[in-house]
Amino acid sequence: MKNPFVTNGYAGPEYFCDRKEETQHITEMLTNENNMALISPRRIGKTELIHHCFAQPVIQKDYYTFIIDIYSTNSVSDLVNMFGKAIIDELRPKGRSAWEKFLTPYSAAAWARARTRLMRRNRRFRKDLLDNVRK
Repeated sequence: MKNPFVTNGYAGPEYFCDRKEETQHITEMLTNENNMALISPRRIGKTELIHHCFAQPVIQKDYYTFIIDIYSTNSVSDLVNMFGKAIIDELRPKGRSAWEKFLTPYSAAAWARARTRLMRRNRRFRKDLLDNVRK
């Protein structure tokens, strides 16, 4: 007889039990761009909960998600390589448009616009600071 229970890895929402409140809370935190940390003892299901949250339609529709286990990394170089491989492995099946959409915010033009905005803010800040000192 085949074992009806999944004992290794995330098998999809149909096999994920309970944790409805946690799933909703984490999904809301992610879609509201909040930072969070999941802390609990080993083997409680943190990674599977994250997999389950990433599988939610609201996340699938608007976000690219990556699960990276950095436990085995020994250096920053290992971390960068693992991170890059995870991104490529996730985006490759989605095609060129996904890759371009992912990289667009990091294009040279986008960095130049961000730099210009930062410089303008800095000038305004210095002007306001000088105005306040002179008063």
